[in-house]
Amino acid sequence: MRADGTVAISSQENAQVWVGKFKLADDGFFALDVAEFDDDVGEVYDFPRSVDGCSVEYCNVEGIHFTDNDRLLLAVSDKMKSRGKQNYKCLGKDQSAHVFSLP
Repeated sequence: MRADGTVAISSQENAQVWVGKFKLADDGFFALDVAEFDDDVGEVYDFPRSVDGCSVEYCNVEGIHFTDNDRLLLAVSDKMKSRGKQNYKCLGKDQSAHVFSLP
């Protein structure tokens, strides 16, 4: 979470990231009694797809971090699930770091 309450939450199932706002207390700090997402702010972005635009390649994004630039996200991917539980196309991006630019 950024100091202004901006958050990024990834979905492995949909290969997407939601960027939105977390409501902070009046003093600008996190407080459980007012903890909720701002329903009026947020956007869902797809992680890049294969060249043909159809296949998911970023199958296991686990963590998201904002860089110093408001438009750049650093993401890390977990290991691909074994024994045929995931498409072989997921292998190219497993256990690695990625940088994404938001539109």
